[in-house]
Amino acid sequence: MSSVSPQPEAKARDEVKPRLCVVLACHHVVCALPIDNIDRLVLPDAVEALPSPRPAAGGPREDPAAAVPDVVRVGERFFAAWDLGVLFGLGPVAGAWVLLSLMHEGVEVWLALRTGPCFAVQSLRNLMKLPSEVFQSRRGALTDGFATAAVKKEIEADVGVLVDPRGLWSRQELQMSAAVLAAVEGRGRGTR
Repeated sequence: MSSVSPQPEAKARDEVKPRLCVVLACHHVVCALPIDNIDRLVLPDAVEALPSPRPAAGGPREDPAAAVPDVVRVGERFFAAWDLGVLFGLGPVAGAWVLLSLMHEGVEVWLALRTGPCFAVQSLRNLMKLPSEVFQSRRGALTDGFATAAVKKEIEADVGVLVDPRGLWSRQELQMSAAVLAAVEGRGRGTR
């Protein structure tokens, strides 16, 4: 019997199925959002800002310093509005809005994510696994990197990051989003 055990083989990242993504800017950072949860992209003039209601007393707000999202309407649907630049600690951005939904505690939460300009919607291959220690916050959202040379538009940065929306918001931020949407939808029905 040999004392050398066989080493498991790692699957090369370029063998991973390509991901269809929206490639966009967030200040100097190039980001790609997989389309899995995305409903659509809209320009700023399609978004109507609404006064944000405060969630009911005894709601999900555990930390008084926690952010409360704004509320916007696109067509007949309300969205909890967040800014990708602010979430990353880079300051507000102005550009496209990504409309998406995530399931949170059995409830579909509609989110509008303000981003910088959109460069492309395309498949990305050869993703590179990124160590989570590289990022100070939102580590669950920033999982892979990619060479921007693969993007069908000239971009100054050489590397971009894949942003997984399922890890972008904290549990409390999703609870707050659901609460402000429930409040505005209740107000629209005349219940508040």
